[in-house]
Amino acid sequence: VPALGAGLTWIVLRTSGAWPAPERPRPTLGDLVGGAALLLGVAAAAKGLLVLASSSADAPLPRALGVALLKKPPVESTFDLTLRQLGHALFPWSAFLPFAVGRLFRAPAAAQGAAAGLDREAGVRIALVVTSALAYGAFALLAPHAGALPFSGPALLAAIAALAVRDLERGAPSSRALAVGCSVLAFVLYRDLVLSPDRALSVFSVDKPVFPKSFEEEAASAMRFVLIAFAGLVALTWFEEQPREIDRGLRAWARRLDADVRAGAEELARIWGGNLLFLLIVLEAALVGVGAMIFVGKRIGWGTVARMPNHLAAYGMNAWWALPLLLAVGPVVLIAVRDAFRFVVARASVPRALGTPLAGLVAGFALSFWYYPALAAQLSPKEVFESYASLRKPGEPLATLGVRSRAAAYYQGGEVASFNDAPQAFAWLAASAAEGSADSAAAPGARRWLVVKSDELPRLNSLFRKQHGRNLPVLDGRSSQIVLASNELGGRPNESWLSRVVLDEPVAPANPLDAMFDDQLEVLGWELTDDEGQQASSVVPQKSYHLRTFFRVHRPITGNWKMFVHIDGFQRRYNGDHAVIEGRYPMSLWQPGDVIVDDHELKLEPNFTPGDYALYVGFFSGDARFEVTRGPEHENRIRAGVIRVR
Repeated sequence: VPALGAGLTWIVLRTSGAWPAPERPRPTLGDLVGGAALLLGVAAAAKGLLVLASSSADAPLPRALGVALLKKPPVESTFDLTLRQLGHALFPWSAFLPFAVGRLFRAPAAAQGAAAGLDREAGVRIALVVTSALAYGAFALLAPHAGALPFSGPALLAAIAALAVRDLERGAPSSRALAVGCSVLAFVLYRDLVLSPDRALSVFSVDKPVFPKSFEEEAASAMRFVLIAFAGLVALTWFEEQPREIDRGLRAWARRLDADVRAGAEELARIWGGNLLFLLIVLEAALVGVGAMIFVGKRIGWGTVARMPNHLAAYGMNAWWALPLLLAVGPVVLIAVRDAFRFVVARASVPRALGTPLAGLVAGFALSFWYYPALAAQLSPKEVFESYASLRKPGEPLATLGVRSRAAAYYQGGEVASFNDAPQAFAWLAASAAEGSADSAAAPGARRWLVVKSDELPRLNSLFRKQHGRNLPVLDGRSSQIVLASNELGGRPNESWLSRVVLDEPVAPANPLDAMFDDQLEVLGWELTDDEGQQASSVVPQKSYHLRTFFRVHRPITGNWKMFVHIDGFQRRYNGDHAVIEGRYPMSLWQPGDVIVDDHELKLEPNFTPGDYALYVGFFSGDARFEVTRGPEHENRIRAGVIRVR
């Protein structure tokens, strides 16, 4: 790519008349270098295409190709795959770069008015555009065959952004289109990274990444800060040019602000001959009416209003004052922020264009010292090993399950026992230290520690419960990927997520039941809660609730069952088929005596009219249902009770 980029740039400059004409009609050193680069680049590209065409995923990896080919190419098209990866990997600069590329096609600010040809900087611009396009072309060509790959052109894109900033510093006109467009594109990318946070791992060129759920909330907060800081500073920088004079003193600024607000109000009253202002007044009257209707409907229990989701009802009751307040205060706040930025630039005596690299610096600082370290703590075993070092006592050995032994040796400073099989790891954990030849340095009966990959935790917990009747002690459960377990809690709380769904103590559900599936699984009862965990006596359509069903295991469960929830009545049915505990703790791992809690989120459709509906629960596998051998039932469905809809 570099050689071909240099060669093509030489051709463009040579054929455009920008290349300086030699005093004598003979090739210059630049011609020789450009021609050699072109030949080298074409030869390398031809060889690469030939190797790619003659290679397959089943054949040995060709060293000349430099990438491993996939047997099953990605489903996405080349365009979607590569642009999506770059957009998310380069966030937030990916929101600025498309506009920076467009600014490259303007003549350099210092060269405007030049009589003929392009100067040296124009040649640099051509080289950046050509080489960046080639880098992206190679990236897109290999993506369908090799999946996510590192992009070779970040330095070129950084240079493009730097030239756009440099032009603004040298007097190029500002761009409101860039300010608004960059903010909108940054918001779109931010929404992508919040709704699908695993896309942030595109920066590491990872295929099918797994993002820790426990980090999603903090990740959204970090990305929100990056969005506000970057988009805000870029918009302030590019929206206007720095005025020659600013207000001297707070009073002068307040007088001008008052004049601007009055002028804006007068202009609003003149738009469309005053019809826009009249339309806003009519809209405000309608919002007052809607708010009053919802308020009264909530108080008297009007069915339509009662079934309205809480967030929509809150919007309806508060829109009448929130929207006018936003329209009145919003412009004042924006003007104040703009004037504060003007003041800082003037007092600091720095170019206004400095706001763009400052935006990148703030965003980069947040990503480098907040987002990615916190994400690494979720994915890396480092913090788990640090917890072990702080909690252990002399003579207490450590082993790993599902974690690479090389990582353990790196963080632990020496070799540790490593297992890939849960039964072997459990046997080591449950044995006394005196029995293990590998632990001859440990004291007899010493506490043992195990670093466990989260995928292995359910199996290990089942083995531990079978022998000890309680959940496996987890002393560090902060990461959703790797946890620190032991054979003793040592007076500390159990941080295992399984302790919330596999209970050690009996429970008293709000709605007790006496029912049994095939003498294997007893249904203890159920309860209904809202999103805040409060008991709910009734439900409202289109609102989320949690149906918590409690079971006690009497015998090992035979069969691979899924659970269903039916809410029947008035010729309507809610059908809630789901894997118990979201499939994270399979029924095959349940041990006799276990008390299991299944938490199923349900939301009724809006066509559920007020009334009492029958609640049924059961299990199915294909067309078969788990047989009900005790308790009220209908078609092998346990009749659990009544749910009131209002």
